[in-house]
Amino acid sequence: MEEPPCPYFGTCGGCTSQHIEYEEQVKKKTEFVQKLFPKVPIRTTFDQPYHYRNRMDFTFTKKGIGLREKGSWEKLLPIEQCPISNEQLNTRLAEVQQWTKNNPVNPFDVVTQTGTLKYVVIRTPRNTNSITFILNKESPNMEEQIMLIKKFAETTTAKNILIGTIGAKTDMSISEELTVIKGDEMLSETLCNKTITYHSQAFFQNNTKMAEKMIEHVKELAIGNSQLDVRKTLVDLYGGAGTFGICLADRFDKTIIIDNSKQNITCAQQNIVANKLTNTFAICADAKALADHTEEITLIVDPPRAGLHPKVIKTINQLKPKTIIYISCNPKQMAQDIARLTEYKIDSLAVFDLFPQTEHVEAVAKLTSD
Repeated sequence: MEEPPCPYFGTCGGCTSQHIEYEEQVKKKTEFVQKLFPKVPIRTTFDQPYHYRNRMDFTFTKKGIGLREKGSWEKLLPIEQCPISNEQLNTRLAEVQQWTKNNPVNPFDVVTQTGTLKYVVIRTPRNTNSITFILNKESPNMEEQIMLIKKFAETTTAKNILIGTIGAKTDMSISEELTVIKGDEMLSETLCNKTITYHSQAFFQNNTKMAEKMIEHVKELAIGNSQLDVRKTLVDLYGGAGTFGICLADRFDKTIIIDNSKQNITCAQQNIVANKLTNTFAICADAKALADHTEEITLIVDPPRAGLHPKVIKTINQLKPKTIIYISCNPKQMAQDIARLTEYKIDSLAVFDLFPQTEHVEAVAKLTSD
């Protein structure tokens, strides 16, 4: 048994494993994935067990900002520090907490569905940082709370302050209705010597060091050990802001990034230009657009937790790319999808612990066809 460093552990609904030695956590996660793929050897990669997260979504409570209590949607626990979050994030957390104590903030009540301040999202990648306040747009106290946030923006060390609005009955910590109070709505991160810009309201890997290790592993799977052999075409499906495609582009004749979010593809196009890539293209399209690429390709898929759509699986089976690299935050779903890719065998399987102190794990599989 390990002594949890967090005073909130056991009550907070965040971490689940601080009482377990970290090596044992990694072992359990590896065993979980191994049961899904019993005949495939697994390579396991992990790093620091604490101070790794660069994003936290906090709720507003009557006593400051915090997280939901374990097993409860209406009980909220104020948090002063979070040991799995990086130092930058904890600094911004302390600033927001002090602001809530010094000002007449109006937190949203999840039971009565009244109040103004719903969430505060703190993001602290290495290159920059942001704080986004999510407000109930139906609140009559909106304007006075916005004025308080503007005052906070004048004193905080955060570079970017944003306000997003959502309805009272909408439980989300992101918003399409966004106002920039200070700085910019964009964030950036340097991964494997490539600069990746992404939107403050978009998904991005929360563990920077482990994300880099995973990208390097994917690069190794895609291009092999030869530094001379340039492959023909890489397709990065569910590509987001283009992280994998851009980091691997210099080893391919042509790279195509596909994502169905205009916001993500705009970022990907900007990233292509910023990294001076002349062989890389970003397309806003549904994943089924893969069917348009009949040339010989290496395919990277990094789908959401729901996995690959059945029509995408059908298209992959018809196109038969020689190599598929499947990246998943839901190994159970990945196993189900791979079973439906009937022409493929698993060449390699790796586990990356991007989420220490939780039960979540990332898996990467390389699939090849005969």
